[in-house]
Amino acid sequence: MEPENQEKSAFSSSTTTKKKTISRKWLKRIGLVLLISLLLLVLFLLGFSYYIDHYCLSQPPAYQPSPKVLKQQVKRNGKRRKIGTSWFFYEKGLHRMYLEGSSFEMGYYHAKLTQDLLKEQEKIFLDKIHEYVPSSFFLWLLRKYVTWHNRNLNNFVPLNLKIEILGLSMGQPNFYPELGPLYNRILNYHAAHDISHLVMDTPLVGCTSFAAWGKATQNGHLLLARNFDFNLLDTFDQNKVVTLFRPKKGYAFLSVGWAGMIGVVSGINEKKIAVTVNGAQSEDHKGIGTPVSLLVRQVLQQASTLDEAVSIIQKAKVFVSDLYLIADGKIPRALVVEKTPSRSSVWEVKGDYLVSANHFLSPTLKNDRRNLAYKKEGTSSLRFQRMKHLVKKYYSSLTPQKAAEILRDRWLEPLQKETFLNPGALNSMIATHSVIMDVTEGILWVSKGPHQMGSYVPFSIDSFDHPIQSLVIPPDPLFQDQKRFAQIQKAKKLLHRSRLLIRDNRKDQAIPLLKQAYKLDSTCYLGPYLLGRIFMEKKEYPKALKWLQICQSLYPPFDSERKQISTWLSELKKL
Repeated sequence: MEPENQEKSAFSSSTTTKKKTISRKWLKRIGLVLLISLLLLVLFLLGFSYYIDHYCLSQPPAYQPSPKVLKQQVKRNGKRRKIGTSWFFYEKGLHRMYLEGSSFEMGYYHAKLTQDLLKEQEKIFLDKIHEYVPSSFFLWLLRKYVTWHNRNLNNFVPLNLKIEILGLSMGQPNFYPELGPLYNRILNYHAAHDISHLVMDTPLVGCTSFAAWGKATQNGHLLLARNFDFNLLDTFDQNKVVTLFRPKKGYAFLSVGWAGMIGVVSGINEKKIAVTVNGAQSEDHKGIGTPVSLLVRQVLQQASTLDEAVSIIQKAKVFVSDLYLIADGKIPRALVVEKTPSRSSVWEVKGDYLVSANHFLSPTLKNDRRNLAYKKEGTSSLRFQRMKHLVKKYYSSLTPQKAAEILRDRWLEPLQKETFLNPGALNSMIATHSVIMDVTEGILWVSKGPHQMGSYVPFSIDSFDHPIQSLVIPPDPLFQDQKRFAQIQKAKKLLHRSRLLIRDNRKDQAIPLLKQAYKLDSTCYLGPYLLGRIFMEKKEYPKALKWLQICQSLYPPFDSERKQISTWLSELKKL
């Protein structure tokens, strides 16, 4: 090789070696930076966790309970349990409980009487959250976030309710000590509705209600009826509890909820003041405030007039948006308080009935951008219009029995036929409870379940332990058709299992389940929608076209789904 070529070769080799050396150095530097970043992230998370666990947990109030109360034991007699003057009657599908005493006593007796339900309920609730957040790490982050976000929650809860929650925490074992102190956990559970607004695009609760009085009802009484749709846990439907609270301070009241809940979402007090709450959406936000269920509890325990009830709600500091339907059986009259973290408005009607779903109607809030977006995307307007139509249809002849027909209605207007599992219908078989109130008489009917299908059982403050059997509203005719009802329930379970399989990327296993669900209930859009989506991803376009066309014909209830299906069908027709 000539000297010149040797020199070039040596230079080239030297350059290559230098480049490799530089590359190795940069790789080492990048690796070191990544390692340091990872260590810093771990240190940050550990510090964040320490800060939350030591500085963000809500502390129980300084209260010393009576040793005499703490020594009391539950006595059992068949289905009845008793402690002090409080008792619990176990009846599958519709338990009832009577609580009397000081704030601590009511909380303590509450926990003692329902320990088995509390244990079962918390396990199912935590399992359900794990379904939505399967990653242990992200579940840990979610818990820490909720604790951090709610670090000042204690400051917005009245002392008497904090003491009652303290009683709840002392009357039961801490079944999950790894999740932190029980008092803090129970307090946060009472803000579950509110937190769902923060971590989801839409609240977990989607409800429809109406009030009618005067010429609108058969006897002039004020009627209030509502479906409490909570599409998360069947256990809240299966183990709902009707409770008569008789506090030492304030008014006695009836509430429909579940074990461990001292807040109220549907209730009536001894002064014939009734309140129900529906979730809503607005642009207004606030870091923290009073949980809505505890606010409604304050209304029922403290208000004797409509004006007092409105005043309590308007003065409260909340951190999510809701609609409060308030009725006074003494007048009779009803109205809706529309409330956000920053604004409040009272919506009334000139006539003698009103309907409320999940969107604002008052001039103050109806044009809020998130309210308008929620109306367009969701099912609130559809349910509102259907309920309004039925109330007008039965105008002047409305009775509790007619109210039950309205709450059980499965008609879907865009399809002009009955459906079973479409959220656009008033009854899509997801109600945790369904109630009817004759506010004038102080009677509260509660559906025995499942959902609105079972008998509506009447309760009153004066005859709470002995429901008047002659006033029981019979079950839905569909519930009496056991074969058809079982098919619908099976379809619902298959759809749920399929969604979990799809989430876990086991779509091929979901396909036969979705087809079976559609065969059992051909009115439900969800099975065809999921099948169409799966086949689009698999690029099996003829199958996708078939199922998406079926889905489109069944009216998907959400605007974003309808638009997505139209887009897919347009693309498929071009192929």
